[in-house]
Amino acid sequence: MSEVIQMAKSKEVRYYKPNMGALRGRIGESIIETILNTPRPDHKELDREADEYLRIRLAGKTK
Repeated sequence: MSEVIQMAKSKEVRYYKPNMGALRGRIGESIIETILNTPRPDHKELDREADEYLRIRLAGKTK
């Protein structure tokens, strides 16, 4: 007896970008309110550290 085994073809997986304009109801309203009320990040400390690091690196190359 000969048996033939067929492998199932794998289905293609598709991912979709969510549509922020399609959020409805209390959940959508809550998400949009949270986005609008989130404070802007303060990068002053990070910028200061980056400038200090760059100054040290450039000072080391000139020696």
